[in-house]
Amino acid sequence: MEVRCQCRRCVQGATYENPLDVQTSDFLQHLKVDDFVLVRYECELYPGRIVHLEDDGEVLISAMKKSASNWKWPSTPDEIHYSKDEVVQKIDEPEQIGRREIFKVKELQVYSDLLASADKN
Repeated sequence: MEVRCQCRRCVQGATYENPLDVQTSDFLQHLKVDDFVLVRYECELYPGRIVHLEDDGEVLISAMKKSASNWKWPSTPDEIHYSKDEVVQKIDEPEQIGRREIFKVKELQVYSDLLASADKN
């Protein structure tokens, strides 16, 4: 399965083999509060937790923010309504690294590695 999004690379015609078998839109039917997901915001992917599912199909998500090569929860929650089209996939709960409030998101590491290798070609 190929992955195509609306980021700068994809708009320029690049496609990538999907290393994660990204779920089809069927997974959207099974989303629930407290699920962890990847969302697309301004051509970037962010991990987050579903806070609320709206009746109109929008999803309120509390997103993490980048911290070096990892992620953390911002001190003030970054909660934004996203359309279901912007929810890329359901992910595992981010893994805390050590005692600090820093987390690793394995699904994003796979995407980063994939894009880095594509940029070399």
